[in-house]
Amino acid sequence: QKEAMVSDMVLSNLKIVNDADHLKEHIEEIMEISDDSFYVGNIGELISNYKLWIKHLPNVIPFYAVKCNDELNVIKVLAALGCNFDCASQDELTKVLSCGVDPARIVFANPTKMRTHLIYAVRQKVQLMTFDTEQELEKIKEFHPEAKLLVRMRSDAKVATIQMGHKFGCAPDNAMYLIEKAVEMGLRIVGIAFHVGTGCKEPEAFPRAIELCASILKEAKLKGIHLNTVDVGGGFPENEPDAFIEMAELLKQAVEKENETFKGINMMAEPGRYFAGSSFKLYASIIGIRHNPDVTWYYINRGVIGAFNCVFSENLIRYPVAWKSRSDDLKPSLIWGPEEIQKDLLVKEILLPPLEDGDWLVFQTMGAYTVCLDPANWLAHAKPKVYYHASENDWDFVQEANARSKEHLHFANFV
Repeated sequence: QKEAMVSDMVLSNLKIVNDADHLKEHIEEIMEISDDSFYVGNIGELISNYKLWIKHLPNVIPFYAVKCNDELNVIKVLAALGCNFDCASQDELTKVLSCGVDPARIVFANPTKMRTHLIYAVRQKVQLMTFDTEQELEKIKEFHPEAKLLVRMRSDAKVATIQMGHKFGCAPDNAMYLIEKAVEMGLRIVGIAFHVGTGCKEPEAFPRAIELCASILKEAKLKGIHLNTVDVGGGFPENEPDAFIEMAELLKQAVEKENETFKGINMMAEPGRYFAGSSFKLYASIIGIRHNPDVTWYYINRGVIGAFNCVFSENLIRYPVAWKSRSDDLKPSLIWGPEEIQKDLLVKEILLPPLEDGDWLVFQTMGAYTVCLDPANWLAHAKPKVYYHASENDWDFVQEANARSKEHLHFANFV
C-alpha cells in the first residue's frame, strides 16, 4: 500500500503503473494477500470522463453526486480537477468538507432534508439547496433562512432505469407558485432544478426539460423575480461516451434555442455514475462450485446486498470475465452470490471457461452504487478493500490541476 500526495491532498492505496503488465502484477499481488473481493479504481478513467464532460458541456459545471460513490480518493481527485459536489445528507457533506472543498462548491440536493442536517449545513456555510414542497420551504425558513434555493420540478424521461418524478419534484405548473411562495417568505430563490431519471435512455428528455425551465424563467422575469441558475440534474450514462455526447449536444442546442432567456444563467448538473461507474472494477474470487449436467454454478462472496444491488434496483446484469483461463472451451455457467436467498442470482446465463475454487472473476463498470453500499462483515465476508492506480502522466495531470484548483469556477457568486 502506498500513499501519494498532491500538495495538501493525500490519496491512499494508490499505485503508479505505466503499462498493463505492471498493473497485472500489482493486481496479482493483491490476490495473493487474500481471497476477499476487492475493487480497483482507475484515476485515469476519472480524468478521461472529466475531460469528455468539459469538451462537450464546457458551460455546465458538474456537481458530482457523492451518493453514487463516496470514496475519499474519488472526491479528492474530482475536486482537484474542478468538479463541485452534490450532497444529500450530513454524512456526505462531512466527507466532502473534510477534503477541503469550499462550501460554496456544494449543493445540498435533497428535497426532503432532516432538521439536524439543515442546522449542520448552516454551521458549515453550505447555502445552495433544493426543495419541491411548501412544507420544505417552511422548514428551511425556520432552520436555514439564508439558504439559496433551487425549486426542483418533475421532468422525467419516458425511458429511464429509475424515474425520479415518482418521488421527487413538483409538477411544472406548480413551480412558479413555489417560487413566488419562497419570495413571499423572504427566502432567496435562485433557480430551477430537474432530474430526468437515473439511466436516462431518452436524450430528448433534456430539451423537453430545458423548454419547461425557459418558460418558468420567462414568467419569473415578468413578475420581477431574478433567477440565475438552472440545474439539469443527472441521468448521464456510464461507460457510453457516444450516448453522453448525444445528450450533451441536444442539451446545448436546447439552451441555444432559448439563448435570450438563458443569457447570464449559471448552468450546473449532478452527474454521478457518469464519473464513477466506469472508473472501478470488482475482482471476486470463486468460493464454491456445483457441477450440474447442463450448467456449472459458481459462487462468489459478493451479492445483491451490496455490490450487485443493481440486480434488484435497476434490473441490470454485470457480466464478468475470467481473470485467467485454462481453456478456450466455454461452458454454460451461472453465478450466485453468498446470500441465503434465491434472489441472489447475479448472472443467470453466461459462457465461461472451466474454473476452479479460488479463481477470480472481473466485473467491469462497478463504480456506481456499489462501493458505498457494500456492508461490512456481511455473512462473515469482509467489506471489500479499494485500491487505485494511475499512470505517471495521469498523476502529473492531477498534480497540475490541484495546483491551479483555486482558479476554477466554483459558483461562489450566487446572489
